[in-house]
Amino acid sequence: KEKKILRLINYLNWKNRIDNFNLNFNQENINNDKSFFIKENLWPKKISACIAFSYKEDRLDFLAQICRNLEKINKNTDVTIAVNDLALSKKDLIIKKISEKSSLSINFFCPQNLSDPRLLPFSHYEIVKEKIKENEFSHFLYLEDDILINEKNIKYWMIARQALKKYRLIPSFLRIEIDSTNQEKYLVDTKKKNNFILQPKIFNRIKDFAFVNLISFYSGVYFYDRELMLEHLKKHHS
Repeated sequence: KEKKILRLINYLNWKNRIDNFNLNFNQENINNDKSFFIKENLWPKKISACIAFSYKEDRLDFLAQICRNLEKINKNTDVTIAVNDLALSKKDLIIKKISEKSSLSINFFCPQNLSDPRLLPFSHYEIVKEKIKENEFSHFLYLEDDILINEKNIKYWMIARQALKKYRLIPSFLRIEIDSTNQEKYLVDTKKKNNFILQPKIFNRIKDFAFVNLISFYSGVYFYDRELMLEHLKKHHS
């Protein structure tokens, strides 16, 4: 009941806004090459990337592919992998596999005394609390070990962040999985049906595109600039 009331409050707040159809977002800009984003000061200068990795040998190739994509996004990326004890014991093998596809240097962080191995993803906060002290980091990326981020994802986020900032809204990612038998795409981040009409949303000026606030939403990935990361850590700490 509490969640339903909160959703109703969000909906009513949205309905009362007068700028819901004034979003300055051009989807076509995502197709610009990276040099355009760098020129417009819209590209991360240095990224702190954290990857949560519970060791499974059959995931090593995918982990290496994740790192290869991070290097393509920005060679000035600092990668820390949060690992369990088994993965730490296989550190040399992990580095060997990653080095076959990427030249990024890799750091490891193994949290001690986890009450449950499923809490490994949350240990990355200890990493970020240290990285945020280094002023050269402009952006912070968190991934679970089965998520692949590419350059186009970052282009989308940078443009969306700029467009949504005046609304005090934050862009996010929707993860999809592709069925290998028929290539159908499936959304995996929300388990409940979302009614588009009843969901708060911000439209662009020609009303053919909108950012929507989903219910029961989860994502094992986030990308924040420095301002958002500081706010996120403050809320997490409190």
